[in-house]
Amino acid sequence: MSDSTLKIGMIGLDTSHVTAFTEMLHNIDHPYHVPGGRIVTAFPGGSPDFELSRSRVQGFTEDLSGTYGVEMKDTIEEVAAVSDAILLESVDGRVHREQFMKVAPYGKPVFIDKPFAISLADAETIAAAAKQYQVPLMSCSALRYAEGLTADLENSGKESIM
Repeated sequence: MSDSTLKIGMIGLDTSHVTAFTEMLHNIDHPYHVPGGRIVTAFPGGSPDFELSRSRVQGFTEDLSGTYGVEMKDTIEEVAAVSDAILLESVDGRVHREQFMKVAPYGKPVFIDKPFAISLADAETIAAAAKQYQVPLMSCSALRYAEGLTADLENSGKESIM
């Protein structure tokens, strides 16, 4: 890894997006390879009361550390301290506000995977903290690029919101 490589931290290893994003960043032979950044550290996280989260954390954690050499940290703050940018990946949108509030003071760019938040109040709090700490913030869904979905929307005569 060169000095110019963007060191990316990942929070919440309970979605297939963590391996998909890591593969695209690390594997130069991947058809959608994105050069210039690597996932270097992560905090597994997980929501013990949410089956989709609880049942997946261990497998994705082992995959990232074993296959890609990602260093696991014990806290969200440890990830933020050593990263140039952060991917907040937790599948459980209920924890996004709390997790973002822990990384916002570091002022580093953050991507929040869907769902961005589960309430307007959470979304407003995240946006206000991003402004306060001057955190570049992004969230989106790849569904806007799903050809089948966009074609169906066009064929239905309904206006796309994507």
